[in-house]
Amino acid sequence: MPCGERPVCRIKLGYEFGYLYTAICPYNGDLFAMFLPNMTKICFDIFVQNLQQHTQKKLNLLLDRAKCHTSATHNEQVELMFFPPACPELNPVERFFK
Repeated sequence: MPCGERPVCRIKLGYEFGYLYTAICPYNGDLFAMFLPNMTKICFDIFVQNLQQHTQKKLNLLLDRAKCHTSATHNEQVELMFFPPACPELNPVERFFK
């Protein structure tokens, strides 16, 4: 192939998505985050379990009402509380990424 020329070949463009699960402590600003492959109850459970292991404290998680935010495994160390519907301005994580 001559210098400066690109080879011609078939390519397949594709995308892979990942999801950033994030928890922020409003009192001290501590951040815990994980990249997970999808937005399911299983991935949410993985996130909550790792967050609880990381903090080693009882947690109150404030969540929006996404379907995956209902934990299949009930953990007495983690209490799930929900924002009112359609109120993303109340979620500190939404403001964190501005």
